[in-house]
Amino acid sequence: MRRKFVAVLLFAFAFSPAHSVAEVKARANIDSSVTTSTWALAAVGQNQIATNSPYLLSWSVNNGVAYDFFHFRNLGTTSITAIEVMISQTRVGGNGPANEIFFELCLAGNWNSTTNSCSGTVVLLGRGSDSRFNLSAINLATGSQLDIRARTAINGRNNFATSISTLINREAIRAGETFNS
Repeated sequence: MRRKFVAVLLFAFAFSPAHSVAEVKARANIDSSVTTSTWALAAVGQNQIATNSPYLLSWSVNNGVAYDFFHFRNLGTTSITAIEVMISQTRVGGNGPANEIFFELCLAGNWNSTTNSCSGTVVLLGRGSDSRFNLSAINLATGSQLDIRARTAINGRNNFATSISTLINREAIRAGETFNS
């Protein structure tokens, strides 16, 4: 009798709706990627390849004024809103002070180095000798460039080697973005 009771109890327990045995398995695959921005700007001569070196101005004379045409080119992966430009002049001969250099942008156009003319509007960005200046309130997209003309007086221009370097501060890059899912 006891065996029958245990058998009935086990049978009832095994097939009872109140008791169930379940196994749950779950698997989730989520693909995600993280990207970072880079910012880089170079002063590049016309029809030249960008390098990590300062750009050395090479003067051409036309109508009594010395000129050099170059670009500030965005080589990074994000837009730039401001540029710090450093002018360095090293004496290579002669005497007297360094010439003041004027940096002009051809806004909404391009410089013609043969005629020294701009197909848009000429805007003075800054001037100086062995100094620095800031270009702000710009929006230089990835891969784009600003067409620049440097000009100075012809007297004494070859007494100094003049180079241009650029610096991009973190504040000159768009604000970071965070995405949650």
